[in-house]
Amino acid sequence: MSLKDWFSKKTGNTTDHTDDYQIIANSDLFDAEWYLKHNPDVAASKIDPVQHYLNYGWKEGREPSARFSGKIYLDSYNDVKRANINPLLHYEKFGRNESRNNFSPVIAKSSNFERYSSWVADLHENKSYFIENDQHLYSRSGNDPKIFAYYLPQFHSVPVNDRNFGKGFTEWVNVSRSTPLFYGHVQPRIPYDVGFYNLENINVIERQVQLAKQYGIYGFCFYYYWFSGEKVLEKPLKLFLNSDIDFRFHLMWANENWAKLWDGGDKDIILEQKFDSSDIDDFYKDILPYIKDQRYEKVQNKPILAVYRPTMFGEELFCKFVARLNELAQKDGFSGFYFLGTNFQDFSDTQKYHLNGIIEFPPHGMHNLTVIPKTEVEWFNMKCSTTLYNAHKWLQEKNHLEDRDINVYKCCFPSWDNSSRKAYTGGSILVMQDGDFYRWLSDIIIWTKKHHSEAEQYVYINAWNEWGEGAVLEPDTRFGYKSLSDVRKAIESSRELQQTHKISAATK
Repeated sequence: MSLKDWFSKKTGNTTDHTDDYQIIANSDLFDAEWYLKHNPDVAASKIDPVQHYLNYGWKEGREPSARFSGKIYLDSYNDVKRANINPLLHYEKFGRNESRNNFSPVIAKSSNFERYSSWVADLHENKSYFIENDQHLYSRSGNDPKIFAYYLPQFHSVPVNDRNFGKGFTEWVNVSRSTPLFYGHVQPRIPYDVGFYNLENINVIERQVQLAKQYGIYGFCFYYYWFSGEKVLEKPLKLFLNSDIDFRFHLMWANENWAKLWDGGDKDIILEQKFDSSDIDDFYKDILPYIKDQRYEKVQNKPILAVYRPTMFGEELFCKFVARLNELAQKDGFSGFYFLGTNFQDFSDTQKYHLNGIIEFPPHGMHNLTVIPKTEVEWFNMKCSTTLYNAHKWLQEKNHLEDRDINVYKCCFPSWDNSSRKAYTGGSILVMQDGDFYRWLSDIIIWTKKHHSEAEQYVYINAWNEWGEGAVLEPDTRFGYKSLSDVRKAIESSRELQQTHKISAATK
């Protein structure tokens, strides 16, 4: 029995269970006055703060008091997080007796206006971090890995976003209104070279590809948004398909609900995934023009099709999906599909779901991350509930090189900071140091050359342009072309290392 099932059997429905209400109301770790003060929307709604926390607050990442951090509790105890259990309720019923840490978020230290002003000035004026475009063109060698960058085709207005977020909304709205939350926080990230672009312009995509090729990116993995025949954000893909841009690509079906919280969850859903077996042929028909394109990446005549959440529709339906698509592809002259899932929520059951492998999608799968205490940071925004993680330490400990007993394609990111999308509530920042991205990418390139045949040496980067999550290869005004330079440098360095190993082996 899973932890969630066992917990439900013990407690009943936690949404409206009277005992659960009393446990939270009587807990010294729930402070109703503090909760209302730090959640003015709840106070304005006149909702009972205990009931709000039970029904909504914990799911939205709201903290119950200054003495307990539900977010850190869930991030630290994967069994509770996977079971999707109210963290404070779990702690009061079981965690105390199990000697689990309550992770009380001690009062953070604030910064002053002078420090804020000096940091903002530094962001605008300090060019010492900026790396110029050296105009050097990457030239592919036969043993170089095929590096694909995830690509978000979101930067153009669409009716569904207009209705839910305001006329003309794109991710640039979130990016441009971001502010630094603490001293040393690089926000907003302002695009450089391509600028605040509109992806309805083919010239933008052409420039992106020029930059990608110059620095060693082999192709783009385009997110594909398909809701039982309704396609969203498809204009950039169609522009690319109908162009003569010489660049490899493949699709990743982002097969989750489209929600206002940007989490694929079941709250405030904008577009819901209601996929069933009657949709399979239509899905194939819609992606057929892409997989027939000569630029589409294939493994032994099998078009690569990545699916973000294979478990979204259940094992039986997904296996039908795989079987039927393979059948249709074979009729069109392919050898079936090369199906890949991601490690979303630690998914790894490739055999059960008839997948050829897994693509990593960090920060998914980044376990054992150390939380940086709030007392170690000078905060500008004292209401901020964003969690900072020590990704530098995680990389130093070589967690990214974990071997698996399944076929895995490694992935890394140049940075991670989704505070512009999450504002100051519930976001996460993975703190890295200079050189971390280069070493991470270099390590997984060497790992890939060791574990995969030359024809399947794929390495992924999250992402080309996820500006709202801070996962960006594109140049910005702070760092310039640094991340792109690190990509090319990592590829070229791996050649030298491999050649050294060959020479050493030959002289033994």
